[in-house]
Amino acid sequence: MVERLVVERCSVCHGEVPSDDAPMSLVSLEDFRVVDDEGRSIAERVLESLRAGTMPPRGPVSEGELAAVEAWVEAGLPGRDEGEACPVPEVAPPVCEPDLALRPATAIALPDTPGDTTLCFGITIDEAAARRHVTAVLPAIEHAPVVHHLLVYETPAPVPDTPYPCLLTPADWRLLYAWGPGTGPYELPPEAGLPLEAGAAKHFAMQLHYQNAAGAAGITDRSGVDLCTTTDLRPHDAAMAIYGGVSFPPIPPQGEASLDCRSPVPAIVADDLPVTIFQSWPHMHRLGRSLSASVEHTDGTTTPLVTVEDYDFEHQITYPSHVELNVGDVVRTRCRWQNLSPDPVTFGDRTEDEMCFNFVTYYPAVPDAPWFWTAPALIANCSP
Repeated sequence: MVERLVVERCSVCHGEVPSDDAPMSLVSLEDFRVVDDEGRSIAERVLESLRAGTMPPRGPVSEGELAAVEAWVEAGLPGRDEGEACPVPEVAPPVCEPDLALRPATAIALPDTPGDTTLCFGITIDEAAARRHVTAVLPAIEHAPVVHHLLVYETPAPVPDTPYPCLLTPADWRLLYAWGPGTGPYELPPEAGLPLEAGAAKHFAMQLHYQNAAGAAGITDRSGVDLCTTTDLRPHDAAMAIYGGVSFPPIPPQGEASLDCRSPVPAIVADDLPVTIFQSWPHMHRLGRSLSASVEHTDGTTTPLVTVEDYDFEHQITYPSHVELNVGDVVRTRCRWQNLSPDPVTFGDRTEDEMCFNFVTYYPAVPDAPWFWTAPALIANCSP
């Protein structure tokens, strides 16, 4: 149980390359047996943090897990018996066989100084003879401890394939896929696929946000995604939209804050409705504690989209749904943060900033004109 706990709850931050301001690696038995200046083993310090509830940062371990660590420390940190096999984690079978790989042309070299690095680069795939649908997107993250997020866009024109700094992306880039720590493969429902048109080259851009918190030297990365496509077209094209808010009052130091955003569905898209939301991907940063979203219908009823009571930045998973959206409906997104630092925190792209977004995927796709994918968040009415 101790080994499983370390892998599942510690190694994301305390990996071979520590991240998230983690002071050390916790990947081997020797790491736990190191003795500090006070004569205590790292394992004893870990146990102290587990008992106090200060670690892991996104909620305490169970009583059974704590008891297992206590027994292990009291027994002198024994290793596995000779010949005892290391538990093999279960690996889910691939959802499909990818036929397209989107990667940077060359490996990206990260700065060896702590801080954020956000880069964009373009990828162009050759002209296709027939229209295709993307049926699944599989993340291929090479160095998860230093990758904060990965975004894949469809672009109207080629983007340079040499990575360049980019905090903000052009308004005419359409988001296709978003990844954060813990996000798994994205499999579209049989009713819809992401379209790849025939007769022209297809242009993509990728944004990679890195945080080399430990300032480790020599890290290079070629993270990207794999696509599964088919010429057996599905009934609908799918698309993504973003709900939540793009600004909010500072989250006070040593305090909590919340945000309630309402985004109405305007009449200008009436001809393209109704649409069906089939997936949510809630996204906040490290101060995020909960996020919920729902649709308030014109008939007075409310349908939940997603509820995350214990948000975990390191496990940003997707949530399935099947909710119809029509003119006059209001999509409501609520976020709550807890700031234990001595400084106020505001909205922003950096890891130490905060966000309140719910990325939804839906079908059939609404044309960019007059409704771009960022519009729901931009027009939202938000209040604390």
